[in-house]
Amino acid sequence: MKKTHKNMLQAVIIILIIFGIGGYVLSAEETAACTSVSNCAQKETQEGKTVIIEMKNYNYYPNTIQVPANTPITITLDASVKGCLRSFTIPALKIQKYLQTPKDTLTVTFPQPGTYKFACSMGMGTGTFIVE
Repeated sequence: MKKTHKNMLQAVIIILIIFGIGGYVLSAEETAACTSVSNCAQKETQEGKTVIIEMKNYNYYPNTIQVPANTPITITLDASVKGCLRSFTIPALKIQKYLQTPKDTLTVTFPQPGTYKFACSMGMGTGTFIVE
């Protein structure tokens, strides 16, 4: 293997290690209340439901999320989300918003039950909202 290829391979491995670390950390109470991945990434508030999405294996996680119709859903991307995955889109609703930090949010109300795809602006990270 040529030296330049070896250096490139080492750089890729380092990048994979850096971006593979991190994620949403649940409190002890949240961990005890978790019955599924979707439940662990969602919180109920008086204003509606908050969905916290993280990044695992270069994709959104969870990438299948169940939410109710006609209820405000606040979406936030945790600190593990990097790069173009911060540009969050829901094409069927013509929504695109750059969520620069975990403090940035997007509030969406899905008008009717169905399946709504979400993705980053480049289509590299994808997922689905299942609206009931």
